[in-house]
Amino acid sequence: MPDISFIILSTQRSGSTLLVNILDGMDNAMVAGEVFKEVDVREILHPEWTFDYPSKASKLLFPLMKAHWIRRHLLQFRSGVGTRGFKLMISQIDIMPEIVPLAQRFGYKFIILRRPDFLAQALSLELARAHNKWVNMGQAEIGSVNLSIQSVLKSLRFFRRSDEMLEGFARLPQSLTLYYDELVNAQEQGIKKVCKFLEIPFMGIPTTDLKPTSERSYSERIKNIEQLRLALDREGYIFAG
Repeated sequence: MPDISFIILSTQRSGSTLLVNILDGMDNAMVAGEVFKEVDVREILHPEWTFDYPSKASKLLFPLMKAHWIRRHLLQFRSGVGTRGFKLMISQIDIMPEIVPLAQRFGYKFIILRRPDFLAQALSLELARAHNKWVNMGQAEIGSVNLSIQSVLKSLRFFRRSDEMLEGFARLPQSLTLYYDELVNAQEQGIKKVCKFLEIPFMGIPTTDLKPTSERSYSERIKNIEQLRLALDREGYIFAG
């Protein structure tokens, strides 16, 4: 098998953690998680690949040295043997736009993970914030919560803009677009598609502890659902709830 390095480009609440865990659970791939995450590194499965952000004393150098440090990190990651990848969020690209063009120059492949249902994505994000539950390991949501309508609308705008960026990245050479529904509702077919792209054999789907956030309806989970529905209607979103 060829030595392939790849990046999963994604946004929050689009199944990226599930994809990372599935691929990293395979014998012929290693996926490190969000190596460019500055805080809260719980999702980094291989912490040895965490990007070494500068200390407070050298923070002033970061704007000047950022491209050099990113280049060095990408080359070190690329020099490994076998199929290896990491996850990069749109919010991180906003801060470090150098990553994608440098990775493209160094021969990385790109998996573009998209969830075009922006409303479901925004509600998933705001419910996770309300419950402080970012990754579901099988625990059930308890009760219902009030959601900030302004936060939901802000998240909707963010995900719409982010998907436009992901659509642009999907035009890159050596890229594959994978949709949330393929990963969640047609998982075997979706993972086979990814394995073919990465040139690794499909040997089944490893088990993970990740579960759907909730199978309850929105009306059972959101207290102020009627106010939210009215606000979304005014913005042109149809919310069946």
